[in-house]
Amino acid sequence: MVMRQVVTSCPEVYLPEYKVPTHAWTSRYSFNLKAGDRMLAARQFAEQACYLAIAYYRNYREKYRGAGLGGDIVLLTMGKVGSMTLLNSLRSAISIHNMRVDKAHCISKEGVSYYRRIFDAGYSGWNELPGRTKMLISRRKVQAGQLRKGIGSGRKYKFIILIRDPVATNVSGFFHNYAWWPDRLQKKCREDAGACLDELRQQFMEKYPHDIPLTWFDMELTGNFQVDFLAREFPRSRGYEIYQAGGSDIMILKLELINDCIDVAMREFLGLQDFRLLNRNEAKDKWYYQAYRKFVDSVDLPGEYLDRMYDTRWYRHFYGDEELDRFRARWGTGKLHG
Repeated sequence: MVMRQVVTSCPEVYLPEYKVPTHAWTSRYSFNLKAGDRMLAARQFAEQACYLAIAYYRNYREKYRGAGLGGDIVLLTMGKVGSMTLLNSLRSAISIHNMRVDKAHCISKEGVSYYRRIFDAGYSGWNELPGRTKMLISRRKVQAGQLRKGIGSGRKYKFIILIRDPVATNVSGFFHNYAWWPDRLQKKCREDAGACLDELRQQFMEKYPHDIPLTWFDMELTGNFQVDFLAREFPRSRGYEIYQAGGSDIMILKLELINDCIDVAMREFLGLQDFRLLNRNEAKDKWYYQAYRKFVDSVDLPGEYLDRMYDTRWYRHFYGDEELDRFRARWGTGKLHG
C-alpha cells in the first residue's frame, strides 16, 4: 500500500548536512563542498534514489504482469526513428499475446550514461529536469540493467532495430525536444513559424547533440551482442536482415522501406500473418508542426556536416550511394559521392 502512494513522483527531500557518498549516476562527489552545496547534493542523491526505487518496482511489476512463454520482443532503437508506430502496431497484434513487447533506447552502461548526459545538457542539470523526465531516465537505467542481465543469462529475446537517415533522425529529435530551446525562440516560433527559421537552424547546428546516430551502433550493437553486423552484406533493397546472437534473434529494419517490407519481415521474424502498421503521425498534433515543416522544406545544411553524418561505416553499410545522395539532396547541397 505504501508503494502505491509513491509510484508516480518523489517528494522534495530535506536532510541534515553530511558528506555525500558515491553518487548513483556519477563516479564521485567532492567532500570539500560547502554546507549549502552538501545539502543540495544530498537532496539530489536522495531524490535520484527515490526515482530509482520506483523504477525498479514499475519494471518488476510490468515484467511479470506481461511475461509470456514466447519471450520478449524489444524495440531497441535510438530516438525518433519511427519506433512508436511499430510499438503500437505490435501491441495491437493479438496473435503475439504470448509475448511481451517493450521499447529501449539503450542497453549498455555507456549508453545509459550518454542518455543521462544528453538530458542534463538539454535542461541544464538534474534539478531542472521535469519529474516525468527524471522518471524516464531512471526507468531507462533499470531497464538497461535488466536487459544486460537477461542477455548474459541466455534469456530469449526478439530485438527489432530500426534505422533511419541520421540527419532526419536528428531533425526530428531537435523538434521533439523543443523544451531545450530558449524560451524566446519557442515564443517566436509559436507566434510565426516562418520568422524563426534562421534561429532554429543556428540552434540546431550549435546546440543539438548530433553524435547520437554516430555513436549508438557501436555502443548498443557491438557492445552487447557477439555478432559482427558489418561482416555480411546488408540487403539494402529488401530493407531488413535477421541475425542470431546467443539466445536472441535480432532484426535490423530500414524505416525508409518499412511500408514495403513490414509484412514479409514480420512473417519471417515473428511468424505474424498480414501484419499492418497503425500509422499515427503524432507530429501533426504538435504545436511546432508548422515550424518543423518549414524547416525541413527550406533548410540548407553545411556540406561538412552532411559528410560527417553520412560518411560512416555503419550508414555506408546499410545505405547505398544513391540513397545517401538522396538524403544529401534533401538537407543541403553537400558533397555528392558517386
